[in-house]
Amino acid sequence: MNKKLNLFFTILFVSSINCSSNKADYDIYQGEKAFKNNDLNSAFIHFSNAIELDPKNAGSYYMRGKIFAKRNEYLEAIADYTKAIKLKPSYYQAYYNRGIAYSVLGDLKKAIADYTKTITLEYPDRDANTYQLRAIAYYRIGENLNAITDYTEAIALDSKNGAVFYNRGLTYKALGKAKEAEADFAIAKAIGIK
Repeated sequence: MNKKLNLFFTILFVSSINCSSNKADYDIYQGEKAFKNNDLNSAFIHFSNAIELDPKNAGSYYMRGKIFAKRNEYLEAIADYTKAIKLKPSYYQAYYNRGIAYSVLGDLKKAIADYTKTITLEYPDRDANTYQLRAIAYYRIGENLNAITDYTEAIALDSKNGAVFYNRGLTYKALGKAKEAEADFAIAKAIGIK
């Protein structure tokens, strides 16, 4: 009788775990659907439920962080991105978005560190946007040579982005390199940036 009772409770326990996992998956699915429809309140509820049911799912924290960011609640976004990173240290999207949140809050050194980690993790699928954002952060703290290096890398990855040429031109201008600045401004204008 004892063996049957133990087996019953084991099956009941495993079933409850599977139900929680299925419910978490359902909340994640519904949360993603709501997020795509810009229904942030529903998405927030679903991802919060998913976190409660499966607190080790990095993706749920990441998505809730994106909701916080869309609501301009950057400290909360940073907290959720950080939890996602702790659960999945290779989560380059979480580093990228946390870098944006830090940048918005003016914590540019932390933003640069997160963009750097993003670049390291997403290699070889490097993204010009990450270099551009890190370049902007470098420019804002006066590290113009680092900014030039990153703008140049962004251009190598996407030579059709006029904003990058324009921003590199501004950085050259800040360095007193008028010739290089004018060349970049001309390219930006030709691409469509005024």
